[in-house]
Amino acid sequence: MRKSCIVAPAALALLLVFSFSSCTTWEIAASYDRSKDGEKGPSGETAQYNPGFNAIVEVLDDLSDGGLIWYYDDKVKFEEVPDPWNPERYYAAKKAVNGFGLVTSAGYVEKGRQVFGASEHLSYLEVSEAVAYMHQMSGGVLYGGLGPYIAYGIGGKVNYSGGSEPVFGSDGYKRFDAGLHFLGEYRFKMGVSVGIGYDLGLYDKSTDPSDYTSRNRTMMVEVGYSLDKILKAVRKK
Repeated sequence: MRKSCIVAPAALALLLVFSFSSCTTWEIAASYDRSKDGEKGPSGETAQYNPGFNAIVEVLDDLSDGGLIWYYDDKVKFEEVPDPWNPERYYAAKKAVNGFGLVTSAGYVEKGRQVFGASEHLSYLEVSEAVAYMHQMSGGVLYGGLGPYIAYGIGGKVNYSGGSEPVFGSDGYKRFDAGLHFLGEYRFKMGVSVGIGYDLGLYDKSTDPSDYTSRNRTMMVEVGYSLDKILKAVRKK
């Protein structure tokens, strides 16, 4: 248990550093999710979905040749010596292309379940890194892909009639979580985006695997807006 408490935050930090250093465009998003877990074993329980809310920063890195997936400007300004035949130092932009990119998400994610009248809420810090194919459309970019996610539980409770108790610990769940993250999203040129996601937990968070296993399952509906556009609007004021 002590080892996972050290490894998980370190891995989160490394992925954050990687994503920040390689970013192309940024987005801030909020999402609504419905989560439960898949349990098996003698004490495994069949749960119902529990609602949750998430706050996420999403970073998109263009892997195409020339970095043209997110290229929407009609013309681009040179920073070199002006051409006498082009004193304003502008040239026509190349046409945007389809291609692959990396979608890195990091933020606060709620998971949990409802079972036998009790409601479990698990709060995680989560990072995912997905390889996505990005397709140009008239109004924006449609993309979808998958990749790994890792998460670390920072808090949570199980609420039942008459009281509540912590959900992480020797009598509850392990804090570490990991699995596959699937995503599909449409980003409008104006900066707004809408999308869906799914976390398929592969790591068993049970503290007693001989009695039961427990893996998270989370569906997400997301709405976001370009952080780059927000910052540009603030700088113009």
